[in-house]
Amino acid sequence: FTIVNAFTIVPGAFMGAMFPMMSREFEEGTVAFRRSYTNAVRAMLLLGLPLAIGLSILADEITFLLFSQLEQWQKISQGLQLLSWSGGLTFLTTVVITVLRATDKRRAFTVLMVLTAILNISINFLIIPKWSHIGCSIAMVISESFLLIVGFIYIHFKICRLIKIDFVFRIVVLSFTMGAGLILIQKFFPLWLLVLVGLGFYLGGIWMLGELKANLTH
Repeated sequence: FTIVNAFTIVPGAFMGAMFPMMSREFEEGTVAFRRSYTNAVRAMLLLGLPLAIGLSILADEITFLLFSQLEQWQKISQGLQLLSWSGGLTFLTTVVITVLRATDKRRAFTVLMVLTAILNISINFLIIPKWSHIGCSIAMVISESFLLIVGFIYIHFKICRLIKIDFVFRIVVLSFTMGAGLILIQKFFPLWLLVLVGLGFYLGGIWMLGELKANLTH
């Protein structure tokens, strides 16, 4: 949990900085709000998806490095593999929460948070007795997925739509290509080199695809 939570500080800080601007843009009723919303989704997807994939693939190496002194370090690794996806989803759910707050959709925000909490508690109640910390990780992934899907659907139909979505395909393909590469070489190189190779490939890819300087003004 600590490893994943350390990374989720990033979306909170990023969207916290965007919140005042998005609130002002929504009140003014300009297209700038749609642009900010799209930029936020793109930025969080650029950061969150490769993080989730990388952590999931390298979970064994990371866990062994940090907890090799524990006999059950492999069980910790299994939990990290699942929690990495929860952490990745948090990047995008933070966008959902920020948009609902910036547009003053208090009722929708409250209902969504309550339903997500009920879902999380219910799943924990059903599967933790059997699956322990793995069950807790599964519950978090399902809850974050629910929040993301329902939240984006509500925003799409009730608030605004993304200016463009083609960047989603490019980021998904690039992230999973990076993941496939890590799987192929992870048995041959140490963790630090795997991280550098994965990071270098991904940054090079998004630079070549133009995602670092994408223009969303139209």
